[in-house]
Amino acid sequence: MTRGSLGAMRLPQNSSHRIEEAIRKAEAHTSVELVVVGRPFSGSYRDVDQLFGFLLALGCLVWALFSKTVVPPMSVFPGLLAFWIVGWTISRWSPTLRRLLTSSARRERQADSEAQIAFLGFGVDDTRGRTGLLVHVSFLERRVTLVADRGIRAEFDRDEIEKQRRSLDGVLRGSDPVGGLCAQILVLARILAQRLPPAADNPDEIPNAPLLDEAP
Repeated sequence: MTRGSLGAMRLPQNSSHRIEEAIRKAEAHTSVELVVVGRPFSGSYRDVDQLFGFLLALGCLVWALFSKTVVPPMSVFPGLLAFWIVGWTISRWSPTLRRLLTSSARRERQADSEAQIAFLGFGVDDTRGRTGLLVHVSFLERRVTLVADRGIRAEFDRDEIEKQRRSLDGVLRGSDPVGGLCAQILVLARILAQRLPPAADNPDEIPNAPLLDEAP
């Protein structure tokens, strides 16, 4: 994965079959319905992009005011506008810059909020045993969010779910995020199976294919 570009901040489309197979194997051992959603980022960072554009334009203005170079007055405004556009564009395509200009609390909040929306939007709350589990992977925030339906929450408390979420978080920092995600899905399934074993018929209620860059 190449760092610093939004193109690298996603699960590759050709990884879909690997994740789908991992989900299929996992669901054979538990009544939980797993849904994986992968996104390059969660929510909007438009204000951050605009802020960086403003800072770049401000730097240009300070240089024009105090530099020994003579700047024609008529070129000041177009120059500031051009620098604002350049700054906005750089920030828009730089996950690293967006992370530097935002707090970890904001990034976590946006990832968790998008996960809740996806949980409802993709119908993860609509299984017959209320045992849907959303695995929301958001790369810019470097955060995996688990949203569990009430059937799972009845068996596992918040701390137990958070422990598994932290284990999944680590896959985003590894050299093979797809392989790491697949391995952690199988580990998660074994833990879920201890209290939520498969039903006698154990139907596959939600398609296993991951939802990559899709909006609910």
